[in-house]
Amino acid sequence: MPTSNLPAANSARPARRWLGLRFSLRTLLFVITIVCLASGLVLNRAIRQRIAVQRFNALSANRPDLDGEHLPTMLYAHNGQVHSRPILPEWEGPLARFLGEEAFGEVIGVQLQDTPATDDDLRLLADLPSIEQVWLSRTKVTDKGLAHLAACPNLKLVILGDTAVTDAGAAHLAKLTMLESLSLSGTKITDAGLVNLAKLTNLKELWLRNTPITDAGYRQLQSALPNCQIQADVPAAQEKHQHQLWGGYQRFERPSVIVTSPNTSDGHAWQQAPPW
Repeated sequence: MPTSNLPAANSARPARRWLGLRFSLRTLLFVITIVCLASGLVLNRAIRQRIAVQRFNALSANRPDLDGEHLPTMLYAHNGQVHSRPILPEWEGPLARFLGEEAFGEVIGVQLQDTPATDDDLRLLADLPSIEQVWLSRTKVTDKGLAHLAACPNLKLVILGDTAVTDAGAAHLAKLTMLESLSLSGTKITDAGLVNLAKLTNLKELWLRNTPITDAGYRQLQSALPNCQIQADVPAAQEKHQHQLWGGYQRFERPSVIVTSPNTSDGHAWQQAPPW
């Protein structure tokens, strides 16, 4: 009889509902897993940045002020401006109180000049993915440490004046293809190292004062980098510099860093000319 098929049809319905419920639970667990993994990655990145910033601040803790002004160690980008401390949105406030403000903010610069920074300290730069500027003048950094800069492909400015860097270090610097400003004044760079620097085709400013490079080496490098203004003590460089002054061109000066400090009462930007 036709009615004999009804129980079988009714018994199948709960099974379909159970399959739908099982599928929903599986999807929920998958979403929770993805969220946890993503949160873990963000948290890990924040903790690594905090460790790096705390180390860099500790290195510069005893650095004397420059012309009565405190030189900020960390530079942060926010809304097109550079700040000496991270500017955080309100929603990050509780997290900053929990992890520390060092874990947050877009770090674009580290000023470690005149500190006891070593090669091992440069490993921490890899934990600052937005880093663009590094000042390392008069530190203990050597050629070995420059190998760690390869983890910072966005570097545009590197200052290494009066360090123990040699031609071997220039080979590491040649990998930083985004570099626009580089100072090697007071180092042991020779003509052999200039061959590697010639690969930095985006360079706009290069300081090579008080180095053992020759006039011939300078001319060859300037020919390879026609759009780069090179400062050196060799006769050819001095001659070009004088020609620029007589020709009415803008004099080649050291760039400055504009820092807006959130600690100042008036909120005005102040200009810091870093010692190179």
